[in-house]
Amino acid sequence: MEKIKTAIILAAGLGTRLNPTTNAIPKCLVEIKGVSILENALANLERNGFTETVVVVGYLKNEIQKKLGYRFGKMKITYIENRVYDKTNNMYSMWLARKYLEKGAIWMDGDIFFEEKVLKRILGFNEALSCWAVDNFTEEMDGAMLTADRNGMVTNIEIVQLKSKRYRNVFFKSAGILKMNAELGLLFSEWLNNDVARGNINIYCDIVLANHIGEAKIYICNIEGLKWYEIDTHNDLERARRVFKNGKR
Repeated sequence: MEKIKTAIILAAGLGTRLNPTTNAIPKCLVEIKGVSILENALANLERNGFTETVVVVGYLKNEIQKKLGYRFGKMKITYIENRVYDKTNNMYSMWLARKYLEKGAIWMDGDIFFEEKVLKRILGFNEALSCWAVDNFTEEMDGAMLTADRNGMVTNIEIVQLKSKRYRNVFFKSAGILKMNAELGLLFSEWLNNDVARGNINIYCDIVLANHIGEAKIYICNIEGLKWYEIDTHNDLERARRVFKNGKR
């Protein structure tokens, strides 16, 4: 089986919870330790042999293209524009990039800042299997929560809006990075097509996967103890800057 050498980064959103910072730049260009979220992801990918990264852009797309151009070191950058970014959710951005899924790819959300060890752990996971980078879900978290069986296969995905104390060690927080083999990529592309045909264009990618979780095998890749942070709010940004204040990215 060929190693995955293509990544898809979804970076089309408005990032309104980071206003006024995101009035001038898209969220993926917000900096931590002097490096933007997107540049950090690209640097980690390029160092690990990726040959192409597809960036789905929308809001303030020219700022991204102007800053990064079309190459990052030896790696090619391809842009796909989501022209209705203000009326859709990230599943529509993924649908626009679906042809890249079908050969196998790594999907990354455009608001995840992570150290290189995270990517290395994902790439070190069984090459034949699809895996989702996760951390242990704690009571202060929200967002995409995964449940896995005793073999580490994902059995349920839900979006947690309100924080709770009910979480146990069988619940995992999505770290916004999913390695998809070609089999899952083809299925995901089909599921996205079906939702878009029905007009379901304002939902999360996670929900598309959740609706079909029994039809594919996705395993958890636990990155507990490694540095990563999902950045949605100003509080998230300050915490991420503290997490990455010292040490290598």
